Amino acid sequence: MKKLSMFKSILIANRGEIACRIIQTCRRLKIKTFAIGSTADQAAMHMQMADEAILIGPPPAQESYLNSGAIIKAALHHKVEAIHPGYGFLSENPVFAENVRKSGLVFIGPSSRAIQIMGSKSEAKAIAQSVNVPIIPGYDGSDLISAARKIGFPLLIKATYGGGGKGMRHVDHEKDFGEALAACQREALAAFGNDQVLLERYVENPRHIEVQIIGDQHGKCIVLSDRDCSLQRRHQKVIEEAPASGLSDTLRSHLHEAAIKIGQAISYEGVGTVEFLVDEKGKYFFLEMNTRLQVEHPITEMVLDLDLVEWQFRIAAGAPLSLKNEECQPTGYAIEARLYAEDGEKEFLPSTGKITHLDLPAMKNVRVDTGVQQGDEVTIYYDPLLAKISAWGKNRDAALKKLAEALTCVQVRGLKTNLNFLQRLLIHPEITNKLPDNGFIDRTIAEEKINTSCPVEAYIIATIWLYIEGQSKGIVSPWGNGDGWRLNADAVYRFNFSGGIVTSLKVDSRGLEIYHEDGVYRPVQVSNSKDKKISFTLNGKKFHSQIVVTEEEIYVQLAQNIYRLRLMTGHEQEISRPGAAHLLAPMPGRITCVFVKEDDAVISGQSLMVLEAMKMEHTIRAPYEGVVEYLPFKAGDFCEEGVELVRLKE
Repeated sequence: MKKLSMFKSILIANRGEIACRIIQTCRRLKIKTFAIGSTADQAAMHMQMADEAILIGPPPAQESYLNSGAIIKAALHHKVEAIHPGYGFLSENPVFAENVRKSGLVFIGPSSRAIQIMGSKSEAKAIAQSVNVPIIPGYDGSDLISAARKIGFPLLIKATYGGGGKGMRHVDHEKDFGEALAACQREALAAFGNDQVLLERYVENPRHIEVQIIGDQHGKCIVLSDRDCSLQRRHQKVIEEAPASGLSDTLRSHLHEAAIKIGQAISYEGVGTVEFLVDEKGKYFFLEMNTRLQVEHPITEMVLDLDLVEWQFRIAAGAPLSLKNEECQPTGYAIEARLYAEDGEKEFLPSTGKITHLDLPAMKNVRVDTGVQQGDEVTIYYDPLLAKISAWGKNRDAALKKLAEALTCVQVRGLKTNLNFLQRLLIHPEITNKLPDNGFIDRTIAEEKINTSCPVEAYIIATIWLYIEGQSKGIVSPWGNGDGWRLNADAVYRFNFSGGIVTSLKVDSRGLEIYHEDGVYRPVQVSNSKDKKISFTLNGKKFHSQIVVTEEEIYVQLAQNIYRLRLMTGHEQEISRPGAAHLLAPMPGRITCVFVKEDDAVISGQSLMVLEAMKMEHTIRAPYEGVVEYLPFKAGDFCEEGVELVRLKE
């Protein structure tokens, strides 16, 4: 790259992982950095990494990271030249971008006009239509219920000014529309400051493909490859891949051309992403445009060997775009997994607490982007992203294997994470052998959908694995087995699983024999047991499986299914109990809505209140028909995890 006049100082109007990411490029380019932080983030990693740290306000985002006036005032006070908004918060706020420029500072991003147009899904669709790019049929007026009936169910309700899966609801039936609409509007207002929504026809089983573009101030706009972001849970991306696999040359060319048309139509400056849905027949539809750096930008950087943050600086400084399309062809394949502080056993609700231990992978062809460190406190106020772990390989299969290997090196203690969930995803045959659509996780992998009615073979696989792993670590020993073992007799290892399932493994001079419930021991020939993979022959039939073992559970991949088993310890036993009458807070947060009052009669499944934390809502519902006996909280109150929110009397 040619040397050019570059900024000497910038203020980063963000926090966490993306703030740290921007600081890394600034250090290389010798740009002085000013970080802002709320009082909850005084000791945060980004505040420590920056050359200077500025306290901007109290923990609620509206009073700190969304306080545009205070941010611009701080930038002017410290005489910085430019403001980088990162992603989220004010990054797609056209008023903020315009005010930054009016104050004499450079906004590192597109024009306020481009942000305004593409920030409105209805205006963005109009732009796409004007350049003959297909859009999804929908409605953006005020008579939403009538329009919903005309569009038909299932449909999507989406925040008009929003993104990142916030303010979005998938509605299957008309009876659920009113509640979903109200929740969507509340979430949109909280996240984007505007509760306007639109409706879209629901596209069945699409893939989510996005095209990275970059434009300069001199009219040039090119494509920087593409990504597949289909692996989503409730419209939140979980795994992203670059480039997108399985696209025909014709379809890829059409998507790239459509993205360039949209970028040129708004005279786009900087780095941006044009997103599409591609249905099962290969038809594509414009979805939205993100006028900022994407969370998943590292995988594009890995396959193109570019620094997109540096290119944001260069373009904002007025440099012409010297990159050419033919120079921006991807090499190899990169896949990113997002590590979140969330509890998979509680419907992936955000998890808060102190990170008492943190170990992230450091290995060749693996990149880690994070904004937290050991000892940090994860609070209710901000997004629960802990780290992004990306792996590169010569092809998709190699990248998947490398990422799976990297995730085995991740250790987080002190709060719940989605690590086990990510590990299970990466061994699922629908992912390793196919190209999943964006409903795959919610339909197949989500915690309540994992098959717990296991076939005999799943227990046998788990038993063999536990024995082999135990031997290699020296923890399986007849001295620790309370099964009546005695000298000169066969060694028998017994494993008790939840649900009263018992398997035994007999070890003698002939090798291994497995017993499962019927009292008959059968010979097992194990041919492989490395890298969490196991192959063996039982009753003349060959089995191949992958295993993920957590502190509490074992996940066994068998054919096209993943089975979840729980190993019982010592005197542990399962206790059956009826639905609780005391409804407890599943996470700390703020009560945003209360729909009932004491002495109200409620029916099973009725919404009682809404709890919000880390920009996400959770609805508390009645487990059965009853009467509200106790209701200590009102809208606006904060609560701790585990406190009683509602008490019902049957």
